[in-house]
Amino acid sequence: MRHLVDAHGREWHVYERSDAADSPVPGRQSLVFDTEGIVRRLWQYPRSWRELPDDALLGLMDDTSRLRRCTR
Repeated sequence: MRHLVDAHGREWHVYERSDAADSPVPGRQSLVFDTEGIVRRLWQYPRSWRELPDDALLGLMDDTSRLRRCTR
């Protein structure tokens, strides 16, 4: 898990998750960006995400083709 702070001061928790109920393919991993009231899930992401600089990792959320958004 990584903890990041975006340009707006929002703290994000970033982690991988495999949850058959949410996955379009059972057992498929996703990368989750989680902050108060917002969850963003990437189905396509670099396997080396842990090594990305903070700004590059946060930048993955800007690519809307990678996102599945939901609110809590």
